[in-house]
Amino acid sequence: MAAVGSQYLNQIMHIISQSLMIPCYAFLLYFVVVAVIETGSLIGEMFSNKKIRHFKTKEFLSGLQVTHNVELYIANSSLPVKLKKVLSEFLTMASADGVCQRIIAQNFLSEQEHLVAKRTEKTELISKMGPLLGLMGTLIPLGPGLVGLGKGDFNMLAQYLIISFDATILGVFAGSLTFTISKIRRCWYEQYLNDLDAILETIIEVRENVTQTGKKTAVGGRL
Repeated sequence: MAAVGSQYLNQIMHIISQSLMIPCYAFLLYFVVVAVIETGSLIGEMFSNKKIRHFKTKEFLSGLQVTHNVELYIANSSLPVKLKKVLSEFLTMASADGVCQRIIAQNFLSEQEHLVAKRTEKTELISKMGPLLGLMGTLIPLGPGLVGLGKGDFNMLAQYLIISFDATILGVFAGSLTFTISKIRRCWYEQYLNDLDAILETIIEVRENVTQTGKKTAVGGRL
Protein backbone atom coordinates (compact mmCIF):
# COMPACT_ATOMS: atom_id res chain seq x y z
CA MET A 1 0.00 0.00 0.00
CA ALA A 2 2.85 2.38 0.84
CA ALA A 3 4.47 1.71 -2.53
CA VAL A 4 1.15 2.29 -4.33
CA GLY A 5 0.59 5.54 -2.43
CA SER A 6 4.10 6.67 -3.18
CA GLN A 7 3.57 5.91 -6.86
CA TYR A 8 0.41 8.02 -6.96
CA LEU A 9 2.20 10.88 -5.22
CA ASN A 10 5.06 10.67 -7.69
CA GLN A 11 2.63 10.78 -10.59
CA ILE A 12 0.83 13.80 -9.14
CA MET A 13 4.11 15.61 -8.55
CA HIS A 14 5.23 14.81 -12.09
CA ILE A 15 1.96 16.05 -13.59
CA ILE A 16 2.10 19.29 -11.58
CA SER A 17 5.75 19.97 -12.40
CA GLN A 18 5.26 19.34 -16.11
CA SER A 19 2.11 21.47 -16.18
CA LEU A 20 4.20 24.38 -14.90
CA MET A 21 6.45 24.29 -17.97
CA ILE A 22 4.30 26.45 -20.26
CA PRO A 23 3.43 29.12 -17.62
CA CYS A 24 7.08 29.25 -16.58
CA TYR A 25 8.31 29.90 -20.12
CA ALA A 26 5.46 32.35 -20.78
CA PHE A 27 6.51 34.40 -17.75
CA LEU A 28 10.16 34.23 -18.79
CA LEU A 29 9.31 35.62 -22.22
CA TYR A 30 7.18 38.30 -20.58
CA PHE A 31 10.06 39.23 -18.25
CA VAL A 32 12.43 39.58 -21.19
CA VAL A 33 9.97 41.82 -23.06
CA VAL A 34 9.45 43.99 -19.97
CA ALA A 35 13.21 44.20 -19.40
CA VAL A 36 13.78 45.43 -22.96
CA ILE A 37 10.93 47.95 -22.69
CA GLU A 38 12.20 49.23 -19.34
CA THR A 39 15.67 49.63 -20.84
CA GLY A 40 14.24 51.91 -23.49
CA SER A 41 12.28 53.78 -20.83
CA LEU A 42 15.46 54.19 -18.78
CA ILE A 43 17.29 55.71 -21.75
CA GLY A 44 14.42 58.15 -22.31
CA GLU A 45 14.38 58.99 -18.60
CA MET A 46 18.12 59.55 -18.69
CA PHE A 47 17.67 62.42 -21.15
CA SER A 48 14.41 63.84 -19.75
CA ASN A 49 15.67 63.99 -16.14
CA LYS A 50 19.18 65.14 -17.00
CA LYS A 51 18.42 68.61 -15.63
CA ILE A 52 17.36 67.20 -12.25
CA ARG A 53 20.55 65.16 -11.84
CA HIS A 54 22.76 68.15 -12.69
CA PHE A 55 20.78 70.67 -10.67
CA LYS A 56 23.00 72.60 -8.24
CA THR A 57 21.02 72.18 -5.05
CA LYS A 58 23.50 73.93 -2.73
CA GLU A 59 23.50 77.13 -4.78
CA PHE A 60 19.70 77.10 -4.94
CA LEU A 61 19.41 76.62 -1.16
CA SER A 62 21.90 79.42 -0.50
CA GLY A 63 19.74 81.86 -2.44
CA LEU A 64 16.54 80.49 -0.92
CA GLN A 65 17.76 81.08 2.64
CA VAL A 66 18.19 84.84 2.12
CA THR A 67 15.05 85.51 0.10
CA HIS A 68 11.95 87.19 1.52
CA ASN A 69 9.60 85.97 -1.20
CA VAL A 70 9.81 82.20 -1.57
CA GLU A 71 7.13 81.97 -4.26
CA LEU A 72 8.81 84.54 -6.50
CA TYR A 73 12.26 83.04 -5.98
CA ILE A 74 11.09 79.57 -6.99
CA ALA A 75 9.11 80.88 -9.96
CA ASN A 76 12.17 82.72 -11.33
CA SER A 77 14.66 79.97 -10.49
CA SER A 78 16.20 77.43 -12.84
CA LEU A 79 14.54 74.55 -10.99
CA PRO A 80 13.74 71.48 -13.10
CA VAL A 81 10.12 71.40 -14.20
CA LYS A 82 9.32 68.35 -12.06
CA LEU A 83 10.68 69.88 -8.87
CA LYS A 84 9.12 73.28 -9.58
CA LYS A 85 5.71 71.68 -10.08
CA VAL A 86 5.91 69.80 -6.76
CA LEU A 87 7.11 72.89 -4.87
CA SER A 88 4.45 75.12 -6.40
CA GLU A 89 1.81 72.65 -5.28
CA PHE A 90 3.31 72.61 -1.79
CA LEU A 91 3.38 76.42 -1.58
CA THR A 92 -0.25 76.55 -2.64
CA MET A 93 -1.39 74.04 -0.02
CA ALA A 94 0.88 74.98 2.90
CA SER A 95 -0.20 77.77 5.20
CA ALA A 96 2.05 80.12 7.14
CA ASP A 97 1.67 77.93 10.23
CA GLY A 98 4.90 76.00 10.71
CA VAL A 99 3.20 72.90 12.11
CA CYS A 100 0.82 72.61 9.17
CA GLN A 101 3.66 73.20 6.74
CA ARG A 102 5.68 70.35 8.19
CA ILE A 103 2.73 67.97 8.08
CA ILE A 104 2.05 68.85 4.46
CA ALA A 105 5.75 68.52 3.64
CA GLN A 106 5.82 65.04 5.16
CA ASN A 107 2.76 64.09 3.11
CA PHE A 108 4.43 65.37 -0.04
CA LEU A 109 7.58 63.36 0.67
CA SER A 110 5.52 60.25 1.43
CA GLU A 111 3.65 60.63 -1.86
CA GLN A 112 6.89 61.02 -3.79
CA GLU A 113 8.43 58.01 -2.05
CA HIS A 114 5.33 56.00 -2.95
CA LEU A 115 5.66 57.05 -6.60
CA VAL A 116 9.33 56.06 -6.57
CA ALA A 117 8.53 52.65 -5.06
CA LYS A 118 5.77 52.12 -7.61
CA ARG A 119 8.10 53.13 -10.44
CA THR A 120 10.72 50.54 -9.47
CA GLU A 121 8.58 47.70 -8.11
CA LYS A 122 8.16 45.95 -11.48
CA THR A 123 11.87 45.81 -12.32
CA GLU A 124 12.77 44.84 -8.75
CA LEU A 125 10.26 41.99 -8.85
CA ILE A 126 11.62 40.71 -12.18
CA SER A 127 15.21 41.00 -10.95
CA LYS A 128 14.31 38.54 -8.17
CA MET A 129 11.83 36.30 -9.99
CA GLY A 130 13.70 36.07 -13.31
CA PRO A 131 16.58 33.87 -12.09
CA LEU A 132 14.16 31.77 -9.99
CA LEU A 133 11.91 31.06 -12.97
CA GLY A 134 15.03 30.46 -15.05
CA LEU A 135 16.09 27.79 -12.57
CA MET A 136 12.61 26.29 -12.59
CA GLY A 137 12.61 26.29 -16.39
CA THR A 138 15.96 24.53 -16.29
CA LEU A 139 14.89 21.75 -13.96
CA ILE A 140 11.45 20.97 -15.41
CA PRO A 141 12.68 19.64 -18.79
CA LEU A 142 15.36 17.51 -17.17
CA GLY A 143 12.73 14.95 -16.12
CA PRO A 144 11.58 14.08 -19.67
CA GLY A 145 15.19 14.42 -20.82
CA LEU A 146 16.35 11.77 -18.36
CA VAL A 147 13.47 9.54 -19.45
CA GLY A 148 14.70 9.88 -23.01
CA LEU A 149 18.22 9.06 -21.87
CA GLY A 150 16.93 5.92 -20.15
CA LYS A 151 15.30 4.86 -23.42
CA GLY A 152 18.45 5.61 -25.39
CA ASP A 153 16.79 8.52 -27.21
CA PHE A 154 19.63 11.03 -27.27
CA ASN A 155 17.78 13.38 -29.62
CA MET A 156 15.02 13.75 -27.06
CA LEU A 157 17.60 14.40 -24.35
CA ALA A 158 19.35 17.02 -26.48
CA GLN A 159 16.08 18.83 -27.20
CA TYR A 160 15.13 19.09 -23.56
CA LEU A 161 18.64 20.16 -22.57
CA ILE A 162 18.49 22.97 -25.13
CA ILE A 163 15.15 24.09 -23.67
CA SER A 164 16.53 24.04 -20.14
CA PHE A 165 19.63 26.05 -21.11
CA ASP A 166 17.48 28.60 -22.96
CA ALA A 167 15.35 29.06 -19.84
CA THR A 168 18.47 29.67 -17.75
CA ILE A 169 19.75 32.28 -20.19
CA LEU A 170 16.42 34.10 -20.37
CA GLY A 171 16.02 34.16 -16.59
CA VAL A 172 19.54 35.44 -15.93
CA PHE A 173 19.28 38.00 -18.75
CA ALA A 174 15.96 39.44 -17.55
CA GLY A 175 17.06 39.41 -13.90
CA SER A 176 20.44 41.08 -14.46
CA LEU A 177 19.01 43.72 -16.80
CA THR A 178 16.16 44.70 -14.48
CA PHE A 179 18.49 44.67 -11.46
CA THR A 180 20.74 47.19 -13.22
CA ILE A 181 17.75 49.35 -14.17
CA SER A 182 16.43 49.33 -10.60
CA LYS A 183 19.85 50.20 -9.20
CA ILE A 184 20.29 53.18 -11.54
CA ARG A 185 16.79 54.47 -10.89
CA ARG A 186 17.19 54.12 -7.15
CA CYS A 187 20.29 56.35 -7.27
CA TRP A 188 18.42 58.97 -9.30
CA TYR A 189 15.32 58.92 -7.13
CA GLU A 190 17.26 59.04 -3.87
CA GLN A 191 19.01 62.18 -5.09
CA TYR A 192 15.65 63.66 -6.11
CA LEU A 193 14.04 62.86 -2.74
CA ASN A 194 17.01 64.24 -0.80
CA ASP A 195 16.92 67.48 -2.81
CA LEU A 196 13.17 67.78 -2.32
CA ASP A 197 13.47 67.16 1.43
CA ALA A 198 16.20 69.80 1.80
CA ILE A 199 14.27 72.38 -0.25
CA LEU A 200 11.01 71.82 1.65
CA GLU A 201 12.78 72.13 5.00
CA THR A 202 14.48 75.35 3.87
CA ILE A 203 11.18 76.80 2.62
CA ILE A 204 9.56 76.11 6.00
CA GLU A 205 12.44 77.74 7.88
CA VAL A 206 12.40 80.81 5.62
CA ARG A 207 8.64 81.19 6.01
CA GLU A 208 8.89 80.85 9.79
CA ASN A 209 11.64 83.50 9.90
CA VAL A 210 9.61 85.85 7.72
CA THR A 211 6.54 85.32 9.94
CA GLN A 212 8.50 85.94 13.13
CA THR A 213 10.13 89.05 11.68
CA GLY A 214 6.74 90.38 10.64
CA LYS A 215 5.33 89.83 14.12
CA LYS A 216 8.27 91.63 15.75
CA THR A 217 7.89 94.54 13.35
CA ALA A 218 4.17 94.75 14.07
CA VAL A 219 4.73 94.69 17.82
CA GLY A 220 7.45 97.34 17.54
CA GLY A 221 5.17 99.57 15.50
CA ARG A 222 2.43 99.40 18.07
CA LEU A 223 4.86 100.18 20.84
